[in-house]
Amino acid sequence: ELAMAGYRARFAAGGAEALAAMEEETPSLVLLDLLMDRPDGFEVLARMRANPKWESVPVVVVTAKELAAEERARLEKSARRVIRKGEDLSQVVQEVLRTVGPRAAPMQERA
Repeated sequence: ELAMAGYRARFAAGGAEALAAMEEETPSLVLLDLLMDRPDGFEVLARMRANPKWESVPVVVVTAKELAAEERARLEKSARRVIRKGEDLSQVVQEVLRTVGPRAAPMQERA
């Protein structure tokens, strides 16, 4: 759905890959799973907030993890929104559109 709205998505298999990808290109927004290979999503988010290049990048957490009250409170300070996996995916799309705005025209692939 995001591609249809004109957004380019980049996927990372784990935290180390995500951080490396952000070094190459600072994202407009990060959809972050907490349960991933090292470092986990909590650590990725902490590193983002500690890095001046990424500290203001909006983060939407999408997770299946049952969050303890302390974890939820910590995330609410650093993430724009926390969405449970299994909820309506349109919520994720709506949050992205609210955060980075709609694209004027679909992105064109470059050769």
